[in-house]
Amino acid sequence: PEGDAITYSASLLPPGMSFAVTNNVPTVSGTPTATGSQRVTLLATDTNNNTTPTSFYLNVDPDNQAPSWATLPAINNGLPILAGTSIDYTPPPAVDPEGDTLTYSATGLPPGVTLVNPHTGRIAGTVSLLGAGTYPVTFSVTDGRSLVTRILTVIVNPDRAPVWPAVSDQSAIVGETFSFTVPFATDPEGETITYNATTLPAWLTFTNTGSGLKVSGTPTVSGNGQAVILQATDSKGNTTPLTFNLNVAANRAPVWPSVADQHALVGRDFNLTVPLAIDPEGDTITYSVISLPQGLSFAVTGTGLIVSGKPTVA
Repeated sequence: PEGDAITYSASLLPPGMSFAVTNNVPTVSGTPTATGSQRVTLLATDTNNNTTPTSFYLNVDPDNQAPSWATLPAINNGLPILAGTSIDYTPPPAVDPEGDTLTYSATGLPPGVTLVNPHTGRIAGTVSLLGAGTYPVTFSVTDGRSLVTRILTVIVNPDRAPVWPAVSDQSAIVGETFSFTVPFATDPEGETITYNATTLPAWLTFTNTGSGLKVSGTPTVSGNGQAVILQATDSKGNTTPLTFNLNVAANRAPVWPSVADQHALVGRDFNLTVPLAIDPEGDTITYSVISLPQGLSFAVTGTGLIVSGKPTVA
């Protein structure tokens, strides 16, 4: 109060702590080396040896202990995971010796999988179809001061697309019913396959019969290279197209065998068996007569066409 100079001192400092006065400011500092509660007394003394003490307790807590975390069980029992497969994994909880709140994180996850709960460390998601590879996933837990990590390796195998059997180009004829059954595709992983037709000629229809994929119809126009594209899709979304062409020919007319000119006499019996015509596509042939001499008749048998009778006019 009288403006005398003041000197400062300290007593009963915890081990590892020191006392200093800098710019007339008393400071207690250092790194405690022992735990416990210590009463520290500071003294202020003026030039007339008047002394005023002040005291406070310095509580030194034990050093922070890191969370305790057991060995993590492998994801998917350590087996490879197919791309397109879901992962849902929660590590066992860590324990903090001081009861601090713990926060979890995970890095290096396969694409499509994320940390969904930072309070438990749960990861979940569907691995991308393009996510094949090996992933060292780092799980971490922290109490805000100490960090503990664990690494689990996740192997993602590619999910393979369905495989079609070989199918060759097919032939059809204008005006005639066409039907062809395509064998089912197979999936390397045994997944369910769905089918659809992405490209068909206008006259063709597509049906899943349960034993194969039936394409059928009656062509209305000729031409080669009429494309048919079917698509097989597995349960993961992998698709494989199957392409084959329909070569549609015009319907050709029946072909007669060669028949020489014949001679007959008026009033005399005449009989001629004309061989049956042949259809290039094997179609059924019907027969009719456009012109016959008077006195002759026409009949169709299983072996030929019989022209018979007695001509009445020369």
